Amino acid sequence: MDVEPGKIMRYAGGGTMIMQLALTDVTGELFPALMKRLVIDPIGMTSSTYEQPLPESRRAEAAAAHEADGIMTPGRAHTYPEMAAAGLWATPTDLLKWAMEIAAARAGTSTRVLSKATATEMLTVHKAPVGLGPFLAGAGRGFNFGHTGGNHGFRCEVIYFPETGQGAAVMTNGEQGIALVKEILYSIAAHYRWPEYGPKSVTLLAADSVALQRYVGTYEATSPSPVSLVVNREGGKLFAEAKGVLPREEFGLVTAEKSIGLQSGSEGTFLLGPGGQVIGVEFSGNKLMRKGK
Repeated sequence: MDVEPGKIMRYAGGGTMIMQLALTDVTGELFPALMKRLVIDPIGMTSSTYEQPLPESRRAEAAAAHEADGIMTPGRAHTYPEMAAAGLWATPTDLLKWAMEIAAARAGTSTRVLSKATATEMLTVHKAPVGLGPFLAGAGRGFNFGHTGGNHGFRCEVIYFPETGQGAAVMTNGEQGIALVKEILYSIAAHYRWPEYGPKSVTLLAADSVALQRYVGTYEATSPSPVSLVVNREGGKLFAEAKGVLPREEFGLVTAEKSIGLQSGSEGTFLLGPGGQVIGVEFSGNKLMRKGK
């Protein structure tokens, strides 16, 4: 821990594991059974489980994960002991059942899993852009909540608009699936006229390949967890990848410091030293310094 709780927003699967431990300590139940009793069965998520490894009887239901080069992941998929953070097997239909249940609780029309007060807290911004769990965006009819999923070899996302009853879940079984996820969501949004939702329009710097070279390198951080981000240049394009954190993605420069992922829309800030030298990068609350600089 390096920041006083409540001061900043930092995505942390480790924090979710603390919640898993608290739940199992208090109830004395194994986590998969506990979640089945409290959440999965009441909502009717009939194709979901937190069992790790996935039981042999359910293997035929599960998609196989694939590497960035399209080759199937050895063993079909990783097994995750971090069940609360990474252990859910589900379907798009079940994820939408989850979203609709939260919206119903917030509206006061269901108490199967959550009280109205708890659901309202979940869908209230505490530290932008998150509530208690879901990521939040928009306002009025355009208010929406959701979450992405990024286990090794899988890229998924669910989004729901509680004021209009619209939403979608898209699941892919490939390391590079985020581009397909976004394209499908944007197509659905355009067809069904989701309020205030669509691809972001930005104006990028027209930098030549020589200017782009100064961003190329390896950026590392050891705290709060080890992360290594590699930035490469291919002609006039820049690509970034942090194995286990961010899949390989092309990004553009909005300014000399500000960058944006052209598929995910994720934003980053390059840190400049004397003379404009790139010495580091900051994204998702993590500051990484350039190796050898």
